[in-house]
Order: sequence, then C-alpha cells, then structure tokens
Amino acid sequence: MMNLRLLILMLAVVVGGCALATTGGEPDPEVKLRLGLNALAEQDLLSAKEHLEWVYRNHPSEPIGAQALVALIAGELDPRNPTRDLSATADLSSQLLHAADAPAWTRPLGQTLHLVAIELQDNGERIARVEAALDAAGLPEVNGASLPAQIEAANEERDRLQHQVDSLQVQTAQLKKDLDESRAELERIKKTVKG
Repeated sequence: MMNLRLLILMLAVVVGGCALATTGGEPDPEVKLRLGLNALAEQDLLSAKEHLEWVYRNHPSEPIGAQALVALIAGELDPRNPTRDLSATADLSSQLLHAADAPAWTRPLGQTLHLVAIELQDNGERIARVEAALDAAGLPEVNGASLPAQIEAANEERDRLQHQVDSLQVQTAQLKKDLDESRAELERIKKTVKG
C-alpha cells in the first residue's frame, strides 16, 4: 500500500513537472501566462509580476509576450497595488509602442496606457507639491469635518428624523382609528345591555 502511494506521488510530481515544462526543461509560456493572470486576478501581485515578466522577457516578439506585457502593465497601473510605480508603468507601456513585432492592437492600447500613467504620475507629483507647500506654510488645519460634510450629515439626520416622524404619524393615526372603533363598539354594547 505504501509503495502504491509513493508511486502515485511520484507520478503527480512528474505530471506536474510536465505541465510546467516543455522540451529542454523551459517552462511553458502558456502555463506561466495563465499562472500570472490567475495571480493578478487574486491580487497576488508579486507572483503575477514574476510569471508575467518571465513570459514577456522570454517571448517579447510573440503574441503571448504582448499579452503578458499588457497584463503586467495592468497590474502595475492598478490603484490597489501598494507598490505601484507609475514611472515604471509608463516605461512598460512605451515598450508596447516600440515593439517591432507586436500585434497592431497593442499600439493604441500602449499609447493610452502610457498617457494615463504619465497623467497619474503628474497629478500625484502636483498633489505632493501642494501638500508640501501647505506643510511648509504652517497654515492652521481644520479639526473635524468640513462644512460641506457637516451640511450633508445634517441633511441625512433631517431625512432620518422626518422618516421617523412620518412613521409615528402613521402609527398615531392607526391608534386613533383603533380607539374610535373600540369606543363605538363599547357604545353599541352599552346600548345592547340597556335595551
């Protein structure tokens, strides 16, 4: 029984190795691309970058290399990426523009991604400069919510209270109706008892 388990384990390792490698021991780019895309979807950006960079660097002039590069750029541009480097993203996207054998669909995509990365980088730098200038000026800061936020909170509270008042008015009307019906029933019973 133990030998059978060992044999199954060895077969699993061999089959798993075959799935990752083609002839000559080089990993299969399709598998690496799929692993990279899956990692990207799961926000495992480090693993995604490792797989996608390998595919792009080893197959730069093939369609699979262009696919890996586009996915790599998407991962770098993603605002959820804590190590996002917009300068590197702009460089990567410019590679889509300059790749001689890249498919035609990558050119407009590369232009747009390049411009978005530069725009975000410029905006980030502007915001940093403004924040630094404000810090250097030593201007007082507002403690608490801004006036628009306070007005919005007051409006939400007003709406909540109005809803509560409306609900209480409906309940009061129902209670008054029930009370009137009970009085009428009581009067009817009194008349029946007297009569």
